[in-house]
Amino acid sequence: MEYNYTPYILPFVAAGAVLIALLRVAWQNRRNPVAQWFAATLAFMLWWAIGYTFELMSTTKGQMLFWANLQFVGVGAAWICWWETVRRYVGVRALPRALTALIWAIPLVTLLFAFWNPAGLFRGEAQVVMGASPFPVLDPQYGPWHRYVFMPEVAVLNGATLVILLRALTRASSFYRRQYMLLLIALILPLGATIQYVFGLGLWAHYNLTVAVAGLSGILLAIGLFRWRLFNMVPFARGLVVENLADGVIVADSAGCLADLNGAAEAILGLKRKEVVGRPTATVLLHHAALAELLTDGSSEQQPVAEDPARTETTFALDGQIRHFGLTGSPVLWHDGEVLGRAVVVHDITERVRLTEQTRKLADTDDLTRLVNRRRFLEVAAKELERCQRYGHSLSLALFDIDHFKKVNDTYGHRAGDMALVQLASACLRTFRRVDLVGRFGGEEFAVLMPETDLENALPSCERFCRFVEGLDISIGDKSTEPLRLTVSGGVAEFDACLDECRDGLDSLIARADDALYQAKSAGRNTVLAAASITSDISRAGIT
Repeated sequence: MEYNYTPYILPFVAAGAVLIALLRVAWQNRRNPVAQWFAATLAFMLWWAIGYTFELMSTTKGQMLFWANLQFVGVGAAWICWWETVRRYVGVRALPRALTALIWAIPLVTLLFAFWNPAGLFRGEAQVVMGASPFPVLDPQYGPWHRYVFMPEVAVLNGATLVILLRALTRASSFYRRQYMLLLIALILPLGATIQYVFGLGLWAHYNLTVAVAGLSGILLAIGLFRWRLFNMVPFARGLVVENLADGVIVADSAGCLADLNGAAEAILGLKRKEVVGRPTATVLLHHAALAELLTDGSSEQQPVAEDPARTETTFALDGQIRHFGLTGSPVLWHDGEVLGRAVVVHDITERVRLTEQTRKLADTDDLTRLVNRRRFLEVAAKELERCQRYGHSLSLALFDIDHFKKVNDTYGHRAGDMALVQLASACLRTFRRVDLVGRFGGEEFAVLMPETDLENALPSCERFCRFVEGLDISIGDKSTEPLRLTVSGGVAEFDACLDECRDGLDSLIARADDALYQAKSAGRNTVLAAASITSDISRAGIT
């Protein structure tokens, strides 16, 4: 076969180069279903461009007809693939299977008819026309199948594509409106060239510039690919991402890049959508590890998709205050179950956390004295004792009881007794360290847990408290009544592995402190005694 070079193939060669470059980019994003169909569109357009280039360089009618027929591999499929690309990009549901099969069957039959041409259905007697352009061109003389079946399908498909793009354009946010406009122009350019060719409106009859103009559309799409990361910002979740939603919604695509976030998410994270969309999620959310983990979890092809939403909690600084947020992450699925990315809903739970904390605090706090109650005291003491055993640290526990407290209630009433308990609780907090845990053990009895403290250091602190209470004027609210003077007795014990290990640890420690308290009361009250310990030389302190 001989071919003649003509400069009129240059627009198609240039378009082919653009299509090849775009095809490479689309292939790199092939995990994205939109990119897959876009790549198929480019491949069929490229086939069309190659076929038409060789048709223009052909020297005989037979050669021209061969390449003209071969082009229908691309001509028939390119528009279908473009429809599928835009449909998936916008989020329109798939057509019924029977209709989809019919749409694909027509270009297949057209290709068969192009080479077979039964009863002149596809074309009449084709001719090589001279003078209609600066070079010989083929006048294919298309028949009824081409005019009444194939071309109407192309027109309907392109019309439907235009309609869904225009509809999406009118409903889209300002950010996505640019992308829809870009796709709209990219479609209109080759479509306009096709209309010009079909109706003979061009400067030269039978010179089809559709694929050459598709190269210009490719340049526009290249701008979208590299400036707006077209494939990484497919608006597959815009139905979920509602701008006026109070909760923040953040979407990442399957490639691990941020695909979208609504206004609430912008405010919570202090980000601007136009600045971060298309960038890697891990980079943008570097300081929000919990959020980044939910957005990237399960995005790999090797990882199964979790059936249930993943939930966690985190905190963000918002308006100068630390606020609590619940994060719920789930995969974004296409209609057929294909994973397109992940979405995370960010819900402000600050009030719930505050109420929960208040409820927990109320459950752990004595109503009268505002000290921790017995239940909470034992919980914390058990954990501290476990830590003490594990690391070999010191720990002491003291029990205090108000001397002759029944007389206070009998003489002044229970209200005065309550006021006395409150003031003694305050005295406990002022006397002992912040790291010490002070609790009301019940009635007029108080307990103090002293971590990292042995008996030798715990005893002086307890005696100091005893002397502090002795000199305290306790007001009972009646100005005509003299302030009360009360005293306390106490018993203190240090955790001793030899004494406590085989006797339930904490229970044994409390029992020894309680025994020491009983001895202090028996010894005349207003004193603190230490429990017996094999590891402490109490005799040096003169304590029985």
